[in-house]
Parts: sequence; C-alpha cells; structure tokens
Amino acid sequence: MSSTDTITDPGPQGSDFDRSDGVSSKVKDSQISVFKVFSATKARDREVLGEKIAAWLATNPHLQIRETFVRLSSDREFHCMSFVLLCSDGRAPA
Repeated sequence: MSSTDTITDPGPQGSDFDRSDGVSSKVKDSQISVFKVFSATKARDREVLGEKIAAWLATNPHLQIRETFVRLSSDREFHCMSFVLLCSDGRAPA
C-alpha cells in the first residue's frame, strides 16, 4: 500500500474499536473510501508537515475528511509525528 490508498471493500460502516486508551477510537458512521498518512521524524520535516497536508487537501477538493488521528511517538533519538486522514469521496459514483 502507498501512503494514499482507496479502500475497495469498506465492509460494515464504522469501526469495531471503541477503546478509551487513546490508541483507537470509533470512526463515525460514514463511507470511508480513502486514507492518507503523513508522518515525519526530522524536526525540519515536522515543521512543514501542516503545509504538506494543506497542499494535499488543496489538490483533492473532492475528498471530505471524516476523521483525523494525530500521534506522536518517540524514543531517545527520534520523534515521529503522524497524521492519518480518513476521507470519503464527495464525487458522484461512476
């Protein structure tokens, strides 16, 4: 899978996860057909991550963001920031 993929078999609406541990959460009932992952480990890359997300959204105006997950993980040397966007395609089906 690439960092942007279309989900061809979305299965049942929503998610089976409903934990309050901050690791997973229930996705609102909607048709999720695309997800996009943005991540960066270098400080320079983390600083421009918002600009990269904004540029991607500008080139994909047909997508509607349904849910966003933001995660920060780190160890002694590296800090990784990740944004996962779950989207639906607002275009009429072909």
